[in-house]
Amino acid sequence: MKKIISMILVLLLAIGSGSMVFAEETYTIKDMNSFKKELLLLPSETSENFEIEVEQLRKNTDPKILEQFIKEKFKLAQEKTKNISEGYIDLGDNCYINVTTNTTEKNMTIKTTTPGAETVWQKYGDHKFKAVFFVSFVVAAYELNLENEYTLSKDGIEITDVSSWIDHSGLGGASSKSPKITKKDAKEGETVESNCLFEMVVGWDPVDFNRNFRMYNKIKCSEIDEQESEVKVVKQWNGEWL
Repeated sequence: MKKIISMILVLLLAIGSGSMVFAEETYTIKDMNSFKKELLLLPSETSENFEIEVEQLRKNTDPKILEQFIKEKFKLAQEKTKNISEGYIDLGDNCYINVTTNTTEKNMTIKTTTPGAETVWQKYGDHKFKAVFFVSFVVAAYELNLENEYTLSKDGIEITDVSSWIDHSGLGGASSKSPKITKKDAKEGETVESNCLFEMVVGWDPVDFNRNFRMYNKIKCSEIDEQESEVKVVKQWNGEWL
């Protein structure tokens, strides 16, 4: 009887061992070079098949390689955004960061592609200024948004509301804290400011880690022209990794 039980245990161990080997072999991409080559073969982001092929690539790749790759790109993103001076930043392997700002005035949006300061004359009344920080690692992507609503008058600038939100896809997960207004009113020569802390998460069993990024949205009251009912404003955003 003991001999039969021993044989059964040996058989179960063999089956368990075999299933482990089989699980490992389900990943057809097991090294970084192979993974990066596959990234370059993906169709354009605008292609209908892009998301399907990215998901298939993720399933075919060893999670350890995915973790190593995304950590590598996060590190590079931090290095290249210490002093942000351009809208588009190439991170290699079809990965990138893109920063855009949008100014809404009288139902018309003026789009710019620079994260630097933008100086414009605006009429008294209500306006919006939004900054968008988009990060794509192909298999994980994040879009961080911070928007100020403000009113211009002969007294300068007043922030009436601030909002923030974040979108994500692929392996990316994300959340944003409640945005803060650090200076609500600005007379000539002063600046209103808001900021928000965003958390970018990468998670899949058993790997889970995060990176934090704080965005700042600033609007300076540079000059007031009461005769023309206009305010010269300098709009700027910046961010920092924490």
